[in-house]
Amino acid sequence: MSEPSKERRGFYDLLQSLARSYLDLQQLRIAVEHRMRKMLEKYVMERYCAENKLNYEETLKDFKETEGRGEKVKKLKAMTKFLEEKKFLEPVKQELKNDPIHQKLAEHRRQLFNEEKRLLSDSQSYFENTKVWEWCNGVSGLGPVAGMTFFGYINPFYCTTAGKFWAYIGLIPEAKLTAGEKAHYNPELKGRFYVIAKNVVMAKDNYYKALFDAKKLYLTGRPDFVEQREAGKKGVKGHVNSMAARWLCKLIISHAVEIMRESEGLEVHRHHGHIPPKPEDPAEVQRILAEQVPRLIKGVRYPEEKPPQEENQTKEPPDSEKQTEEPETKENQNLEPPK
Repeated sequence: MSEPSKERRGFYDLLQSLARSYLDLQQLRIAVEHRMRKMLEKYVMERYCAENKLNYEETLKDFKETEGRGEKVKKLKAMTKFLEEKKFLEPVKQELKNDPIHQKLAEHRRQLFNEEKRLLSDSQSYFENTKVWEWCNGVSGLGPVAGMTFFGYINPFYCTTAGKFWAYIGLIPEAKLTAGEKAHYNPELKGRFYVIAKNVVMAKDNYYKALFDAKKLYLTGRPDFVEQREAGKKGVKGHVNSMAARWLCKLIISHAVEIMRESEGLEVHRHHGHIPPKPEDPAEVQRILAEQVPRLIKGVRYPEEKPPQEENQTKEPPDSEKQTEEPETKENQNLEPPK
């Protein structure tokens, strides 16, 4: 590797340290907010039990034994709605704010949030002139946090293809968690990139949301999922949505790797039917969508034209190289080669 390449590789290593420091700080702030939310849930449940003359310990045990996060959320929403209708919710929140432990957590949460903003502001000068940063700012739902995530975990000099990074975070079929065995990928990082894809969908980016909707439409009409819906199987809609989100997550990662490697003059592997990253020109966005959306809806892996290798196999030689054949006549049929 040449000296400039070594220097750039070292620069990405330093950027990675800075970006991960920001992400660690953000994760700590989120953890504090999670504990504050748990305290609120406890206060709500206690007041709900007191108003309905229920045993708190038994209610808490029943809540913990409830299967599925969705069912637990439903129970908490029902309790919160009950207190809100009875005008008890605001007094409960005020009581929580007066709790000395909650006050300390709220204070540290504010400090962490301010420190997080300051670190992002100080770091921005190192990232803002990069192609990935410009791309993130041009995509609704991405932005500084997504940019920090890409720089924190993707080094274009080590990550030669997007497939390697997919395997690292578990976005391949073989990546499964087995009880008693160590995971061969990073589940936490997989969740982080899922959130990035989800944010793009929720922000309704005019490029990636259209691609996501097209992929989801194809999956919805796939025969196996149609059969499952007709058979009354539950969870089919959620399964389809997860598959489309997984596909979009992989697409966004591949675009980040492509932009980072291309900006460093490194080789980029593009398959036939490649979907390019979102361009800046709105007209180019519409042109790509007009080409790619129908293909995704139909489930066609490649565009209508033949792949390059097939074209080369069937390509006819130019007229100058064609051998002219004389029509067979009685005269030339009897011709013998000269002795």
